[in-house]
Amino acid sequence: MFNEISSFFKIIEKYNYNFKECQTVYDLLYEKRNLLNIIDTIGIELCDKICKNLKEEDENFYHPKIFKKALEKGILGRKNKTKISDIL
Repeated sequence: MFNEISSFFKIIEKYNYNFKECQTVYDLLYEKRNLLNIIDTIGIELCDKICKNLKEEDENFYHPKIFKKALEKGILGRKNKTKISDIL
């Protein structure tokens, strides 16, 4: 799951792909799974910590920058009724 999250944001942040286009492709590949809702449910703070730990174990793992941006803006996910999509 976190490899999917990493890859999704890597193509947006590192390769400058459009968010909506990436979401459309992801929806076609995984029609019943909404990645952003999953992140909001888990919590952005926890997702950030998990990605940080994965990056420490595997230098090729991409740690999405959006988590830091979201946390700086007080966006935590369902914990405080905000959404990561609010900053996309």
